[in-house]
Amino acid sequence: MCRLVQRAILADDEEALERLMPYIKCLNAFILDEKGLLARKTVTHRTSRMTKAQADSIQVGDKYRLGMYVATATRRSAVDELREWQEGEMAGRELKYTWVFTIPKGCRQATKISSVSHYAKEHEVLLVPFSAILVTGKTLNRDSGMVEISADVLEDSNVLEDSPLDLPTAPA
Repeated sequence: MCRLVQRAILADDEEALERLMPYIKCLNAFILDEKGLLARKTVTHRTSRMTKAQADSIQVGDKYRLGMYVATATRRSAVDELREWQEGEMAGRELKYTWVFTIPKGCRQATKISSVSHYAKEHEVLLVPFSAILVTGKTLNRDSGMVEISADVLEDSNVLEDSPLDLPTAPA
């Protein structure tokens, strides 16, 4: 179901989104429920399927909105474990980018989903689509050979002064 929703969001498929909206509203209500808010600042990781052109368009110091649900893991090793599987899904295309998100305590855009996830050992944190971020760094991780893009998730993406609705969309 998550893949279907992601495809509809990424393609901006109005017809599919209309059919999926009851599910999307329930998922967002779960994510945004105060019981799931993070109790402390949390650092999470994600391997990205973005292309070089997409990664090159992301600039340090700029704000973006993530145009999809973004599943992240508090365990960096979980990202490494998933990388081989993800590359297999992509016909062997090597993944070259990872995200490191710093999520503030009480952030209204994220929730822990370990208790309901099939992958509980990953200690997943899910971000809602169009969460606003500030890119804080872009470095080559010499251990993994991957480019690591660091970003702060903004606490409340609905505060228009800090996160206008027309921010560019970044793939995660």
